[in-house]
Amino acid sequence: MRAATPVGLCPSAIATLFVSLFTTSCSSPLNPVEPGRPELAAVTAVALTDLGTLGGSHSEALAINARGQVAGFSTTATGERHAFFWDGGAMRDLGVFAGGTFGTPFIALNDAGQVAFTSVVASGERHAVLWDGTTVHDLGTLGGDYSEATAINATGQVVGFSRIVAGDVHAVVWDRGALRDLGLGRALAINRRGQVTGFSASHAFLWNGTTLMDLGTLGGGTSVGTIINERGQVAGVSSLASGTSHAFFWDGAAMQDLGAVGGDDWPGDPSSWFSGATAINARGRVAGFSAGVLPAQELAFFWDGTTMRSLGTLGGADSHAMAMNDRGQVVGQSALPSSTCYNYEVGCHAFLWNGTTMIDLGSLGSGPSVALAVNRQGQIAGWSSPGDLHLFAPIHAVVWTLGTTSVATALTTGER
Repeated sequence: MRAATPVGLCPSAIATLFVSLFTTSCSSPLNPVEPGRPELAAVTAVALTDLGTLGGSHSEALAINARGQVAGFSTTATGERHAFFWDGGAMRDLGVFAGGTFGTPFIALNDAGQVAFTSVVASGERHAVLWDGTTVHDLGTLGGDYSEATAINATGQVVGFSRIVAGDVHAVVWDRGALRDLGLGRALAINRRGQVTGFSASHAFLWNGTTLMDLGTLGGGTSVGTIINERGQVAGVSSLASGTSHAFFWDGAAMQDLGAVGGDDWPGDPSSWFSGATAINARGRVAGFSAGVLPAQELAFFWDGTTMRSLGTLGGADSHAMAMNDRGQVVGQSALPSSTCYNYEVGCHAFLWNGTTMIDLGSLGSGPSVALAVNRQGQIAGWSSPGDLHLFAPIHAVVWTLGTTSVATALTTGER
């Protein structure tokens, strides 16, 4: 499950990171994973809650924890972007939100209600910070002038990256006031055990608390570990020798190439299709997106441990999986008939895939919507606009709550 997801009108921080590292043209950050049988309920109704804003016209819910608490960002009446925390009432303003290296800012939330993000501190510099429910704490840097938080685990350990005195950017772990330098690169996800993944120089890594392990590639020169579960399984994206890039799964041995799926009408050679992993759950199932060579050629996928399958669309051209919970429920965005999500048209809606069916979660009015995070209870966080999306259109953070019938195991996910 992914707790940290992108801001702005970008499909996901992870997806944008893929683009910046692996392509020349155009999520963990984790919610704490929860063990248990992946049972999926039949959805009978969806309630949509508008979380409002901090006084401005734009807000996005980026993370939701097991308690239904939400973190995200909102503009204020003066136009500043601030981080917020929501617990069923009014938004709580956590101060300036200044994340955004590579255009991929993160806000992370754990089940204790702690929020990690990037803010402007007293010195005027951008630093990773941690809100503990009362106070925002400056996590500091590795000697340079900025740091950025990307993920937080259940115990409050935060990962991210920081500039060092010499100017290079290093992966870092913040743990109860202590900073651990993991070397050149960026840390992107951490699990409850303190295992960390990201990329060091140009390869995905796993840090186990003492040793940094190079996870290699799928034959190309570059890989990124974007997500990790409590078992230490890693998913991400790697370049191939052919020049394209594919989602991968790593389980302690060699990387496994998850391949790519495409539409029947996609032109070009399927060997050129790109894929990337955006979510992994406790059972090692992976969700993400597969893309062709043209805009709007993108399909959400689910990998069941053996096979990658397309989740299809809501009738339109494209779809994109943003997050998944341990029950195998996948959320994201999909185009409606005669529409595309490529430019966030009105006909782009948030979806829930329940193991068999892609369900339209609707929106505020007639505008687009995107689901960015989901917890085990099936509560979903994201954003929606009430009308056609344009420069001055309002965008509000929202939460979808599902009404369900009796629970039934979704056998089509391949899980028992």
